[in-house]
Amino acid sequence: MGLTGDAELARLLHLLSQSAEAVRQRAHSKGATEESELLEPLRDAHRQAHAVELLLRRREARLKELFELQHAAENARAKAAKAATDANTQLAESAAAAVQAAERALESTTTAVRCEFQRAQAEKKAAMDAIVKEYLRMQIKHHEENARTWAEMLKQMEQ
Repeated sequence: MGLTGDAELARLLHLLSQSAEAVRQRAHSKGATEESELLEPLRDAHRQAHAVELLLRRREARLKELFELQHAAENARAKAAKAATDANTQLAESAAAAVQAAERALESTTTAVRCEFQRAQAEKKAAMDAIVKEYLRMQIKHHEENARTWAEMLKQMEQ
């Protein structure tokens, strides 16, 4: 994925792909009618995981914008300091205005990035919860089917 700190999401996507392949193989051995029933929840979970990934990419872009604005503010501060030592008062005033404008933009963007980050984290948590719950439901169903199969085999062997 390339997003720092999102190894958990990458691991979950990998797990979903492996589960999809296992379900596909099992469904193929039982017949094609079950395959779509078993794979659809996995496909939904996979789509949700990709939606979370897109949210994280947006967050990364906003953070990059924030860092660029911070750099611009630092440059404006440096220009203001240099202008203050010069005799040119007009340039110093313009630089101070640029610093103030950059600081206001930085504050506004910082607030927006913080809000976006918090929203993305909440959405990521909700999506991850849904994915894990669906995966657990599928595992329970799979194990129940295995238990029934073993019970039938045991009955056949006892007869």
